[in-house]
Amino acid sequence: MQSQVPVPMTISIMAQEDRTGRGGDHIPFRVKGFRNLRFTSANEHGDASTDSSWYHDRQHTSDDILGVDTDGDLIVDSFFVDFNYLQRNAVINGMSAALLALGPETPTFVVHDEPNGLRVSLNGAPSLAAYRIGVRSTNANLDFDAVYRTTDTSYVIPGLLAGDIYYISVAGIDSAGIMSPFSHESLKGNDADTPAAPTDQLPYGIACAPITVPEVVATMGTLTIVPDPASDIITLVTDQPMGNVVLLDMMGREVVRTRFVASVPITVASLPAGSYSVVLLGTDNSVRAHARFIKN
Repeated sequence: MQSQVPVPMTISIMAQEDRTGRGGDHIPFRVKGFRNLRFTSANEHGDASTDSSWYHDRQHTSDDILGVDTDGDLIVDSFFVDFNYLQRNAVINGMSAALLALGPETPTFVVHDEPNGLRVSLNGAPSLAAYRIGVRSTNANLDFDAVYRTTDTSYVIPGLLAGDIYYISVAGIDSAGIMSPFSHESLKGNDADTPAAPTDQLPYGIACAPITVPEVVATMGTLTIVPDPASDIITLVTDQPMGNVVLLDMMGREVVRTRFVASVPITVASLPAGSYSVVLLGTDNSVRAHARFIKN
């Protein structure tokens, strides 16, 4: 994933499904047995409390808007959305979906309780180049205590203590280095101490914390908006090649979409007064230029 896109953020995986008394759209999928992840900002607005005299939560209400106009010029200048953060989340979601689609199926396995320790018997496809085995004890949190990597289909788990109980999960790695999801866990009691072994250092781009790639800044073209109040027509002048022009209202909703060339008139008579954003999209839907205008 690191070699494809910059991911300049740290992701912490939380064990708790949600905050106390709260819920999310991911829960019904989990209930039905679908694997799922929920992205949540640590600095969200509010805690869903509605009985405080000084605090009002705007989430999932008509007040949950893009931002506000603080100086009365009809242009949103104070945003409730961090667009860099939103861009990063979109990239991580997209890359995660791509890796799941391109990666291998999770291998099946059996954990054998033997006199010399717990042995994992793996049933993987021929395309798998290696396996990851995650281990955690029952007195730990939901994070693995250790993850090991092996190319063997029969593997005695290292670092176990006699008399303890462990949760075991496995994943497969294909020849391109893409990992499958980890399997459901198998719970087994262990009968013998097993010698320690090196843990897997996740060399396939899974650990994103050390990445410090700067924000990607797109090269923009120029866009000049020439209004004609007498006829309610605006003329767009740009140095960009042919593509699409999109008008967005203050809420970010698309109100006009049309083709553009170097100079194109757009009738805005039917639009209510307010501030609008004009975005020029190339034939690949990338943003080539943008500007704002106010309709009185």
